[in-house]
Amino acid sequence: MSDDTREDILSQVETLLKTIPGIVGIYRDRGDLANFKLPAIVLLDGDEHDTLGEEIDQKKRVYFPGTRVAMQPTITIIPVPRTDATNLMVEGPNGTAVAAPIGPEMSMWRMAVRTAIENDQTLVGLLAPTGQLLYRGFDTDMVPEGTSLTMLGRMILRYEIRYWLFPTQSGTRG
Repeated sequence: MSDDTREDILSQVETLLKTIPGIVGIYRDRGDLANFKLPAIVLLDGDEHDTLGEEIDQKKRVYFPGTRVAMQPTITIIPVPRTDATNLMVEGPNGTAVAAPIGPEMSMWRMAVRTAIENDQTLVGLLAPTGQLLYRGFDTDMVPEGTSLTMLGRMILRYEIRYWLFPTQSGTRG
């Protein structure tokens, strides 16, 4: 464990994503999508904000007493590209087309990620006693024509993770 609960949480999420069968590449905070081993998952740390508001303590303390924050990591899943515009076929091991519709695969990866990270006891322990792991939704590039998205079956799972942030004291958690 580090002195930073945020890093511990993100490291645990990354560890859990590595347990998903069939995923070839796991990347954290990587922007360049070229030359990925597919199917791949990209974990982006995301933003963080205070959830308690900006009230000033009546005693006007100079020190930081701690606050509950919410970070919003995203998990992007990049499947193996399909070989035709119907998104029904992938290239097989010997170069021939193999039936593999993108829709069922997208659903399978979504549930694989959710199953891997939600209710993991180590992650729950990092959020205790009053933190939360909230699933905030699922976005895909499978949208109507006329948008800038590519319709390749890429998916983004959005989470909000709430935990208590305390300043460190002498290198230990507050």
